[in-house]
Amino acid sequence: MWPCGTGVVARHVTRHVGPEGRVVGLDVHPNMLAMARRMAPAIEWREGTAIELPFVAQEFNAVVCQQGFQFFTHQPQALREMHRVLIPEGRLALALWCPIDTSPGHYDLVQGLARHVSTEAATLMSKAFGLGEAEAISALLEEAGFRAIHVRQEERMARFPSPDDFTKVVVRAAVLGRMGVKVSDDALKALIVDVKAALQPYVYTDGCIFPMQALRTRTKRGHRALPSMQ
Repeated sequence: MWPCGTGVVARHVTRHVGPEGRVVGLDVHPNMLAMARRMAPAIEWREGTAIELPFVAQEFNAVVCQQGFQFFTHQPQALREMHRVLIPEGRLALALWCPIDTSPGHYDLVQGLARHVSTEAATLMSKAFGLGEAEAISALLEEAGFRAIHVRQEERMARFPSPDDFTKVVVRAAVLGRMGVKVSDDALKALIVDVKAALQPYVYTDGCIFPMQALRTRTKRGHRALPSMQ
């Protein structure tokens, strides 16, 4: 699993691999790994980066990366590393958010960040939605040596108790929080006012509910063609 964060996906995977299976969670942030270890000590948690995975070749049957690939500094190298650690018939699963205009909550949040925090914070938030085109991710996977590439676009409903909670979660704990973006209390209050007003069409008696679209990608490792010797 990369990036594993607090280990939500890794814990879910353990229910599918069976008692003899091995699940490893990888993240670059020690604090996230410490939290993950407390919540699931039986899982193997490792610190490392996607562009230099701390594993030997062909060590895993599957690699899962949920909503992290778009943040990698060198995406082609990260895919080559995922390809390297998979067995010959191993599988890779990626989840990537579609363009930000398919998520009303995050679109409105980005506008508020630009007004009340900084253009840098708004750009960073937008980056989470920066690789949401099927053609782009398919091309990267093929270049890295993967085959049997299947990309499916899905829509799910994001649910939060209120627009206030949504804003606080993203700013303090989710994308921006993980990236170390500092938002003052005054800026957060102003941001909440803007997002709350913009998300009123999505506020119901049981909370704030808005659609989000994502790409679900499944592919096989494939075999690299050796360079010709001339």
